[in-house]
Amino acid sequence: MTNSEGKQLYQDAEKEIEETEFHAYIGLLILTGVYKSHGEATKSLWNTENGRPVFPSVMPVNNFKPAIQDVWDDWVARLPMMCNSGAYVTVDERLIPSKSRCPFRQYIPKKPAKYGIKVWTLCDAKTSYAWNMQIYTGKRASGIHGKNQGMRVVLDLTAGLKGNNSICDHFFTSHELAMQLLKA
Repeated sequence: MTNSEGKQLYQDAEKEIEETEFHAYIGLLILTGVYKSHGEATKSLWNTENGRPVFPSVMPVNNFKPAIQDVWDDWVARLPMMCNSGAYVTVDERLIPSKSRCPFRQYIPKKPAKYGIKVWTLCDAKTSYAWNMQIYTGKRASGIHGKNQGMRVVLDLTAGLKGNNSICDHFFTSHELAMQLLKA
C-alpha cells in the first residue's frame, strides 16, 4: 500500500507538519522517555483523569498521531541522498517489534519478535544501508488483497535505481518481475 492509499484508507488530512509542531512532537517523545512510558498507550498519556497534563497542553492527540507519518516520509525521502547504493541491493521484509495497538500491526510467527510493524526495505547488500522503505499497512482500501504484491513492492522500492542487481527471496520473485526489472 502506498502512502496516498493509506491516507485514503485511514482518511488522514493532507496537512504538513509545521516546524513548531515538529519541535513539540520531538519534545513529547523525549518526555515519554523521561516518564518511562515506553509501551504505554497514547490514549492514556492524553487521558484527562489520570494522564499527564503536559501532553494535551502541548499538542492535541489528533495532531500527535499523524506527525509520525510526516517524520517517516521525510526520513525515507532523505535516505537515497545520504548514500549511493552499490551494485547489489536486497529487498526484504523487516519486523519492527511493537506491542502497540496499531491497526496494521502484524503477527509473523517465524520472526524472533512475533508482533510488530512490517516494513519492506531495500538495502545495499554490502553495507546494509537502507536506501528505501515502505510500511506495510495491510489490505488495500478496496479490501481486495493486492495481486502481485511482491512485484509491486520491488518495483516501488527500486524506482530510481539504474544498473543494480536486485536480490530478493521467493515471496517477491516472479518471471514477470524479472522482465519488468530488465526493462528498467
